[in-house]
Amino acid sequence: MPLAPTLPAHGAAIPAIGFGTSGMGDVRAEHIATALKAGYRHIDTARKYGTERAVGEGMRASGVPRAEIFLCTKVSHENLHARDFARSVNESLKALGVDYVDLLLVHWPEKNTPLPETMAALAKARRDGLTRHIGVANFNIAMLDAAIGLCPEPLVTLQAECHAYLDQAKGDRGLQGARACAHRLLSARPRPAAGRQGAGRYRAAPRQDFRPGGAALFDAARHDRRHSALVERDAHRREH
Repeated sequence: MPLAPTLPAHGAAIPAIGFGTSGMGDVRAEHIATALKAGYRHIDTARKYGTERAVGEGMRASGVPRAEIFLCTKVSHENLHARDFARSVNESLKALGVDYVDLLLVHWPEKNTPLPETMAALAKARRDGLTRHIGVANFNIAMLDAAIGLCPEPLVTLQAECHAYLDQAKGDRGLQGARACAHRLLSARPRPAAGRQGAGRYRAAPRQDFRPGGAALFDAARHDRRHSALVERDAHRREH
């Protein structure tokens, strides 16, 4: 029996609790199968994690019908040009052993790749039936607004870091920023840090059913011309 309700966003019904595969070390098919048998129906992976093959094998070993599993993967920042993007998606589907994913995300923004090109490639993956829904991860609100404006298909989610080591009390985080994202009709897919090393980073974590203290958000000025500077700063923070 599934263990969580679903969150609606632009036609998507996203299970509120997911099983992530980042920073888990040696992820094996039996781990995924056990999670699915325990009731998880939302499985999160990424090309960068190196866990897609184990996720696909675990899904098949679980006995849970594919239609009951909400499967998410991501395209890494080095593959955001259109040709590389399409190749990455095809490699992910092959590794997973599926014809489509339920959610495809841009894993990180990248300052040297034009955002319009990336958003067009993301939308094309949806139109080609390779994913049912699309979204972004690790974008701040300025970047998110730019992505929403450029993408010809609706974005359904912003995935971002949210955990006890990330200060929720900063003025540019918390309730005000969470509401800003909720007003964009996005679901939230907060993810925990892989370890305490992520404690000093900001990551947006808005949610439609927001409760005070449950999200962290960096709300930058909403100007597309700042996109490259914002991405460059975020890349610097990731390196530290």
